[in-house]
Amino acid sequence: MPSWSNFYLYDRAFEVMEIGLARGLETAYRLFIEMDWLRLLSDDWAINHMSGPQSIPLRGYICGLSSVKSDTARQEFLDHLHEPRNLTLTFLITTTDCFSSWNAYDQTNVDTQMSCLMNLWPTHPSWIECKATAQVLLAWVESPDRDTAQFP
Repeated sequence: MPSWSNFYLYDRAFEVMEIGLARGLETAYRLFIEMDWLRLLSDDWAINHMSGPQSIPLRGYICGLSSVKSDTARQEFLDHLHEPRNLTLTFLITTTDCFSSWNAYDQTNVDTQMSCLMNLWPTHPSWIECKATAQVLLAWVESPDRDTAQFP
């Protein structure tokens, strides 16, 4: 388990990754994919120990796609994001960040990020599974007796 002093380094790594992705650097996208950052960002340890939202690199990934110079690479990165598992993880990471203790609930930010993502490829079949996950999450959030340990 890393020491508290290492948390700053993790936060910096997240910020650097976001900058590379937001600028459309193919190397950053390849690193994000090869190191399975979506799994990392959804990991319980990251959720409980990072000092900022896990969706920061995702914001860079989504926003930076339009800056990727190669059409072939852009399509590859878009395909990766729209794999059913990845799209669902992206949705869950983005929406659950708004419930974190360091971040006041910001539905507008969630809506903006998800709208940007949906507008990239609105007809992709993975959205069906993602919408089903969204309905489960919404039902859980609206439940008067919800317990974070009981999230479906």
